[in-house]
Amino acid sequence: MMNRLTFIRKISILGSPLLREWRLVESRRVAVKPEYKVGDSKPLYVPPRRPEFPDYKYGESKIFKQSNKGLYGGQFIQFGNNVSESKKKVRRRWLPNIIKKGLWSETLNKIIRIKLTTKVYRTITKEGGIDNYLTKDKSARIKELGPAGWKLRYRILTKKEQLSNSPHKDLPVVEKADGSKSKIYYNFSIDGKTYQITVGKRKLLYYLFPLEILEHKADGESLSYKKFISLYQERSTEQILQALSKYGFDLNTISV
Repeated sequence: MMNRLTFIRKISILGSPLLREWRLVESRRVAVKPEYKVGDSKPLYVPPRRPEFPDYKYGESKIFKQSNKGLYGGQFIQFGNNVSESKKKVRRRWLPNIIKKGLWSETLNKIIRIKLTTKVYRTITKEGGIDNYLTKDKSARIKELGPAGWKLRYRILTKKEQLSNSPHKDLPVVEKADGSKSKIYYNFSIDGKTYQITVGKRKLLYYLFPLEILEHKADGESLSYKKFISLYQERSTEQILQALSKYGFDLNTISV
């Protein structure tokens, strides 16, 4: 038979704040949306655009709504009593220790400013960065992310997939005179001089567009960006560089 001490211990574990927090997380569910296939009848409501993020399994918190906009690690608002010396009880609440931090994401190459609890901040430091914290695949980590963490996780995983499939991932890297490093996208030779171009085709078109506008204005014509892209989208990078050189653009600013 279970003795009284073991029974009290089990009751205290079941009633612990940590377990209550996880129960509040696991009790949330998002309604399953129907999957439509080709040939099905048209639904009554069609969203104006596709959802940007996949649905979060545990949905939004209805009890502690500010946790939906930050990394709160599954922590919720707690309620209790202030007990005076005369044993008078006054209801009160405890909020998690919330801070606002700017955390550097190596994958997104920018600072993520977000509200988070000190407990989550310690975990991020231990994991070695916010990217490692968000992309961990354990079910407990997914539960504590919340809607805001789930969206950040999706952005980071999408960016990592894009980088892994990028055609420029194996480009050679050189060190500039100021100590910074840059990739070499193209090697271009003109008038007996070779340039190692450190920008991609999109950036080259960005530099060429205003020069083309001036050329068309001199001829009494107008040039829209749409027309400009239609003219140059099929041209090779060498042809774009030759056009820049023809207009007197200094290629030394985009080369090493």
